[in-house]
Amino acid sequence: MKKINKTLLGARNQDLQQIVTEARYLENLETQGKTPESVVKSAKESLGLSDNESVIAEWEAKFGAVNKLQKNFVDTNALTTRLKDDNLITDEEVAVLEGIESRIADEMVSIFGLDLEDLYEVEEDEE
Repeated sequence: MKKINKTLLGARNQDLQQIVTEARYLENLETQGKTPESVVKSAKESLGLSDNESVIAEWEAKFGAVNKLQKNFVDTNALTTRLKDDNLITDEEVAVLEGIESRIADEMVSIFGLDLEDLYEVEEDEE
């Protein structure tokens, strides 16, 4: 009895799945009136890249820094809130931490192209 080449069959199956996934993605772009070229152009503009720079290479280099910045933004806000709520921090110390948070927020606004207000959720009692 012949032994089936499961490795080859599995690899071909993955190749087929990848091709179908890519085709579905491209068809979805078309229904949205986009082309692969327009998506790449938009990504380059968002990242501030020139036409000859690679989105993949530049984003991978930037991705870690952006995630770290976002984490620091969230952590700084949470720390300030916790310390303030527990009365463990003076008004002067709050001002220092809020200044740090503000500088990080400015970077987040620049990277994501948002308004500063959009970085914060509106609390129930503020409406």
